[in-house]
Amino acid sequence: DQSSSAKLSKLVDDFTQSKRQPSAPHSSIMVLLQVVFSAVRHVQRTSSKFVALKVMHRIALFSSDDIRLQRIVPFVTSLLQDSEPIVRASSISVLSSVLATVASFPPSDAQIFPKYVFKKVAHLITDASLIVRVAFAKNIAILAETAL
Repeated sequence: DQSSSAKLSKLVDDFTQSKRQPSAPHSSIMVLLQVVFSAVRHVQRTSSKFVALKVMHRIALFSSDDIRLQRIVPFVTSLLQDSEPIVRASSISVLSSVLATVASFPPSDAQIFPKYVFKKVAHLITDASLIVRVAFAKNIAILAETAL
């Protein structure tokens, strides 16, 4: 009927003109990330960790800067210590890609590169695995450029 159509139209107009972002996507992303984080903590197979890193990377593309910096980056950096070379190599690639998508670093994260990121990736330059050293060499320029 005409009145419900008018009400719906008004709601859509109010929503699209609002400056607030809807909270559902943020909440949904957080729930999805928690599922992925939990799964990675409990998997044994390297392929599962590799796929989880790819999923985190995809989720990061749709996440806010805050979620990227406060949730995804710390978890990905923890995987830089994994026992499997492919997981470490993928972690450095995902880390550099996620950090490159951050639009602005808040003042609280101003020192994230010298005090956190570079310290977490420094050991990779002398990693025993060639694939990890190659991934490090490929991504250090991206990290350095993003740090500027």
